[in-house]
Amino acid sequence: MPSTFSRLAARMSTLGIALTMSDTLLPVAGAPGRLAATFDGTTITVSSKVSDSTAIFLACHTFGHCQQWIRDPSLRDQDPAEHPEWPDRVAIAALSEREANGYGLALLMEFAPECVETYLALAREDWRAFAKFLGDNGMTGMGSIVPNGDLRVATSTVRIAAAFDL
Repeated sequence: MPSTFSRLAARMSTLGIALTMSDTLLPVAGAPGRLAATFDGTTITVSSKVSDSTAIFLACHTFGHCQQWIRDPSLRDQDPAEHPEWPDRVAIAALSEREANGYGLALLMEFAPECVETYLALAREDWRAFAKFLGDNGMTGMGSIVPNGDLRVATSTVRIAAAFDL
């Protein structure tokens, strides 16, 4: 039986997104050196150095961001991590992360419901680390993650983004 990661890759390919795993990730401008994944709207590359559960989380979560960019490519340039001058950047990030996780959760629920609890736990852990990176004092929650099954086909790339070990 194919692995969950392989099944995710097969499903994503039907939506125009290539999911791969690699020992080496290309550097991304502005991102720390501890990259765990890179993604650009049509290609997601996850580091083979992360655990299976982290690889599944990263695949689904970055897929969620790709889904956001399919709807509005300009969102890629509205990354709160790149705008320290925004006074409300933590709140903006919380909304974006919750939405991305909703798309990722819907994808995962299609064929790997046994992975959902781990995905949700990693999503909460990822949010806490990202919020801290943004300067939050632990007071801003991401909110409830609701699956959004309105999954669309990717049609173009955006400036490459990175998921990193916070």
